[in-house]
Amino acid sequence: MGEAGSQLSFTLITSYLTVYYSDVVGLTAVAISVIMLVARIWDAINDPMFGVIAENTHTKWGRFRPYIIFGAPVLALFNCLTFLNLDIPGVWKILWCGFTYIGCGMAFTAVNLSVGCLANSMTTVNRERVSLNAYKGVISGLTTVIINAVTMPLILYFGNQSTSSSRGYFMAAVIFSVASVPCLWICAASSKEVVSSGRRQKR
Repeated sequence: MGEAGSQLSFTLITSYLTVYYSDVVGLTAVAISVIMLVARIWDAINDPMFGVIAENTHTKWGRFRPYIIFGAPVLALFNCLTFLNLDIPGVWKILWCGFTYIGCGMAFTAVNLSVGCLANSMTTVNRERVSLNAYKGVISGLTTVIINAVTMPLILYFGNQSTSSSRGYFMAAVIFSVASVPCLWICAASSKEVVSSGRRQKR
């Protein structure tokens, strides 16, 4: 369920964001490239930084589940904002796109890395970890296939049969985002972290 939620919240971005930026928002190729470059540079900093934060998190819910519980609505919000086309001047539009995309990427890092790390914190039995990750891979593939199959029909339906409708993309993002939150919350509610970090165990 956690993997399904992750795919619902980010597949639209990975598959359609560049087309959305160029055909709907009207950004130039240079502006899109700059946004993507800055986002990738920040990812290189943000990903290991979150890993350190998560490893030093100790709550009654575990190390990773809090980021899934509280991060899910934040991720859903930023996913919707990423596909919200504001009627503002060009430079501000570029800044808005960069802010929402990078914010969505940060939220996705917190949620998706936490989902990915759950298996190792739920059991110490290697066979069980392999099994959990195998199920996660299957669900990831199935969810991606379903999302790719329904995305364009949703965009066309809400965009009055136009592939360049901002409303079409925004409504598709809203639907996927709303669906992602319960999936992620079910994942957190039905999981239990029983393996502490090495640092915690040493104490």
